[in-house]
Amino acid sequence: MNKRVSIVIPVYNGSNYMKEAIDSALAQTYPNIEILVVNDGSTDDGTTDRIAKSYGDKIRYFEKENGGVSTALNLALKEMTGDYFSWLSHDDKYYPTKIEEQLSYLEKLPKNTILYTDYDVINENGDIISTVINNHRLLQKKPDYAVLRGAVCGVSLLIPKKAFDDYGLFDEKYRCIQDYLKWYEMMKTYQFVHMDKVLAQSRVHGKQVTVTSPKVISEGNYLWSYMMEHFPDEEKIKYEGSIYLFYEEMYRFLQTTEYDEAIENAKKHMEDYYHKEAENTYSITVFVKENGKFEDIKKTIESLEKQEVNLNIIIEGETKFQDYKNVRDHKDAIKSVNTDYYTFLNAGITPKNNWLAEMLVFAKITNKSVLISDYPRPISERVDNLCSFIVPLDGVIFKHQRCDYYENPFLFIYYMAKNGGSYIVNHKYLDAVKNNSPLDYIFEYMETCVHDNECTFSELSSLCYDISCIYNETASYFYKTKMYEPCDELKEMMFSRSFQLLKKYLNHKKKK
Repeated sequence: MNKRVSIVIPVYNGSNYMKEAIDSALAQTYPNIEILVVNDGSTDDGTTDRIAKSYGDKIRYFEKENGGVSTALNLALKEMTGDYFSWLSHDDKYYPTKIEEQLSYLEKLPKNTILYTDYDVINENGDIISTVINNHRLLQKKPDYAVLRGAVCGVSLLIPKKAFDDYGLFDEKYRCIQDYLKWYEMMKTYQFVHMDKVLAQSRVHGKQVTVTSPKVISEGNYLWSYMMEHFPDEEKIKYEGSIYLFYEEMYRFLQTTEYDEAIENAKKHMEDYYHKEAENTYSITVFVKENGKFEDIKKTIESLEKQEVNLNIIIEGETKFQDYKNVRDHKDAIKSVNTDYYTFLNAGITPKNNWLAEMLVFAKITNKSVLISDYPRPISERVDNLCSFIVPLDGVIFKHQRCDYYENPFLFIYYMAKNGGSYIVNHKYLDAVKNNSPLDYIFEYMETCVHDNECTFSELSSLCYDISCIYNETASYFYKTKMYEPCDELKEMMFSRSFQLLKKYLNHKKKK
């Protein structure tokens, strides 16, 4: 391991913290480094200059007129002799093994790799106030989200010098976003790899450019709008399953920021895709499960006839109603489907007139096989959560595909979603929904999830939540869907062998 690393410290009026930064660079356990300090026209009566020169030949020191951090970085890039570029802001610090551990990690990775890590956040006094731990699993699966989710912190990076040879220097007309614009360019042929270890400290204080510059918001709005619009459509589909879902996820992320224009931009893209798809016409089969009450069947079918879609209505059961076709059960119903989508309704339910038209648009723009409305879950982020499917079949939209798990409705939704993904539509379209599935189905579903190696810890935790909370009376009233009447069997479920097995497995997976 003989690669040379250039640690670059741009500084402007940095006498308050720069000594700590330089000392942390000099304390690196990896020996083959050079430290370049670039004074970007400081106006602190020479204090920054005196501190830098006090280190003598331990550092390479450069002075220039003030032009912003991008100009200081570019000067260092022209002067550096290392194989790797490592950016250390004058108010940040490295842990001693930062460079050594990163180079060791890079040995098993392709050459076109840009490495970044987690980091501690410190205050003006150097006290650790938080630790930023990125979602390693997500960033392994979707490496470009290093940039598109703002996961990269400059102090944690180690970048091959060749990346700058390939993509040029930082754009000097920007004061706040020059770094992320360059990372975005580099994503074309370099992969950002997350190293799940804390190796640096990033300081927050009131004199940072990201706090004081009037261009923070305007440049940030431009950056995020530019990145999400120029990200290739094929990559949007690869990452999120559809272009609409890409913009929806960008919208959710940007809502955690102050970039209002970028937020509205993402929202507009979502609306445009929705309205464009809404111009098309769709066909769907609705199976109305009869309950022996002619008036209930009539009420449901009359409400279905108001739906503005190409509709095929089939009665599930033996009761004849007008000229509508009958099938015996769910299994025969699904075998008879000749439309792209289908759904089930118990007789007596009356959906809103816009139900199918809106749900089918969502089915098309998300490209998912299972669309669920009316049964929201208190999950912090929308994901294809395989263990949130303890819901009635009523109103769940299915894309036509083969599935042999007809007997248990929860497993039916589960396997359909595993094959083609799921999407939650947070609207209420139906009335009078009630789940009459035997409680044994929950146990079977629960044990299936526990033994499914593809289930993640968060998905199993969601299942645990469903079983222990969703069915109690308070939660049912809150969500306006009374799925089961309170009973001793539900109360006893929390003490069942299956539930204890689930908790034991969760604890085991968490420790791993």
